[in-house]
Amino acid sequence: MQLDNLKVLGSSYSSFLDMIRNNSLFMGAMNSASLPSPFEPCDIPGAREVSYQQGVMYAAGQNKGIMLNCLLQYYQNDNSGNSALPIKNIVFIDDTQKNVDDVYNAFKNSTRYQVKALHYTALDNHKKALTKKGKLGKTLRNKAKKRWHAIHFMLSKQLLSPATGKKKKGTTTLLK
Repeated sequence: MQLDNLKVLGSSYSSFLDMIRNNSLFMGAMNSASLPSPFEPCDIPGAREVSYQQGVMYAAGQNKGIMLNCLLQYYQNDNSGNSALPIKNIVFIDDTQKNVDDVYNAFKNSTRYQVKALHYTALDNHKKALTKKGKLGKTLRNKAKKRWHAIHFMLSKQLLSPATGKKKKGTTTLLK
């Protein structure tokens, strides 16, 4: 949502997410910047499944440099018939310095890829408020927890019963 809300000034793209989506890895026969997810990009002990949606990889709690290398290997395997793989430049953006460092370290000696690893700090004040001791921090954490539970509930229901366009009797919408 944050990427979709960011506008790219002086551009024909409707949002930053639109720019990412249109300049991302397009996978094989699907020719899409998304993959059916979750999936395992490579077989590394301890690695968990990731998602790749609209040109953005979601690899929560894992080394982002290793996971990005895995995604690139998956891309190369998926596009093995294409002798001129177009990817040369990678922009990695994250709000955690450790993740930025992991990607930098994974690609610092690469001759194949030009990688820019950027630390996104616009959410720092929000993060500090959430972790603050006292009443304000507790209130913010409780609100975030309530929102997460509502999202989790709805996602669980949808995964158990995919959308059909018809609302089932007795369903409730928790998000407003």
